[in-house]
Amino acid sequence: MLRLFPKSNRCRICHSESGNRECPSRNKSIGWHCCNEMRVDLKCPSSCSYAGTRDKEGKSPFPAFKSESTTEFVHAIKLYMDFWIHHPLAALDDNSPAAMAKEDPSRLMDWLGSFRYPASFPMNYLLQKLGMPHQKDSDTDNPEYIAKNYLEAVMTHDWQALRSMTINQDDDNDLAIRYQEIISAIPALNRIKHYEIIHAGIADDGITALVYLEVNHKYDWTMIFSNIKGRWLLRQQLAGNPSLFYAQNDVHKSLAEALGAGKDEEAWQVLEPRLPLYPDSADLRYYLALYWQLVKQMDKARVEYFNAMALDNDFYAPAFTLGALYLSENNCEEALHSFERLALKHPDDSNILNNLGAALAGLGRIDEAKATWQKILQMEPSHMLAKKNLDRYP
Repeated sequence: MLRLFPKSNRCRICHSESGNRECPSRNKSIGWHCCNEMRVDLKCPSSCSYAGTRDKEGKSPFPAFKSESTTEFVHAIKLYMDFWIHHPLAALDDNSPAAMAKEDPSRLMDWLGSFRYPASFPMNYLLQKLGMPHQKDSDTDNPEYIAKNYLEAVMTHDWQALRSMTINQDDDNDLAIRYQEIISAIPALNRIKHYEIIHAGIADDGITALVYLEVNHKYDWTMIFSNIKGRWLLRQQLAGNPSLFYAQNDVHKSLAEALGAGKDEEAWQVLEPRLPLYPDSADLRYYLALYWQLVKQMDKARVEYFNAMALDNDFYAPAFTLGALYLSENNCEEALHSFERLALKHPDDSNILNNLGAALAGLGRIDEAKATWQKILQMEPSHMLAKKNLDRYP
C-alpha cells in the first residue's frame, strides 16, 4: 500500500526520524541515525543484522556496518572514527592512531595504506581528525550527493540551479524555462523544509539508481537517477515510496490501451490520480497530451507535448507528434522548428526529414525541401512519401 499521507512510525528514541528498523537491544523501532550512535560501540547483539562486525581476517582496521545508503555508512564510520583514533592498538605498539599521528606520521600512513577501503570510505575525514594532510572530499558524482544538492536548491527556491542536475542538458532556452516552470509549480517541492535519506542503491545494470527519502518528517519522496556517459543525472521524482517506480509500467500500458482504443474517459480515470504521484514524468505528460488531442482540445495538447519535451529533452515521441500536429494545422514555421531540432539529433531519420521537407515547402522554400527529400531517397530509394512529395514539385 502506497503511503500517501503523513507517517506516524517515528523513531522511539529521538521521535524525529523515521523508525525504519527494529532494535533488539531496545525492543523498539528506531531510525538509522540513532542506530548508528548505538552500534558503533560494537556491543549490539549478534541477532541484529545491523550490528557492526569486526574484520576477523585483518583486512581492515574498521568494522563493517550494514547500511541502507552511502550516507548512512559514512555517518556510521565517522562516528566510529571519532573514538577509534584515541584507542590503543596492538598494531601500533599500543599507541592510539592520534598519538602515532604526532609521533610517527609516516608509519601511521604506511599502516593505513596497507588496507583496502570501499569507494565511499571517508578517508579525508579520518586524516583531518588525525591532524594529517588531507584533501577536500571529491566524491560529488553519486546519486545521493546529487539528491542532496537538488533538494537543498529546492528548499531555497533556487529553481534555476536544478536543471543542470537532470538528464535535461539541451541548450534550448525555451525548454530550460519550461522545466523551471513545471518544477517550481509542484506543491510538494515548495513545501520541503527537511529531508532525510532512508535508502539508496544502484541497480544491477549500473545505469539506474534510486534514492528514497522522507521529507518534512512526514512524507515519502523518491528520486530516480540515470548514469549517462559516466555521469549520474536525475531522471524522475516520485511523490511516494519506490513502489511507484515499479508500478508505472502498468500505468503506461493501461493508458496506451485506453487511448489507442479511443476510450478517453477510461484514460482520464487512470491519468488524473497519478499526475500528482509522478509530478515530473515526461511519459505521463505525453499521455496527457494524447488525451487532450483525443478530446479535441488542441491548445492543451500542444502545451503537454512541450511539457513532455521539457521534462525529457531526448523524448522522441512528443517532439515528433508536436511537429506533426503543427504541420497538420499548416503552422509550418513551428513545424520547421520542431523537425529541425529533431533532425539535429536524428540526422538519418527519414520520417523526420520527410516532415522537415514538408515544413520547408509550406514556407515556400521549395529548393531546400526538394534537397531534403532527395537526401531521403539516397538513403532509402523506396521511400514512397519522399517520392510523392518530389513528384508534387517537378
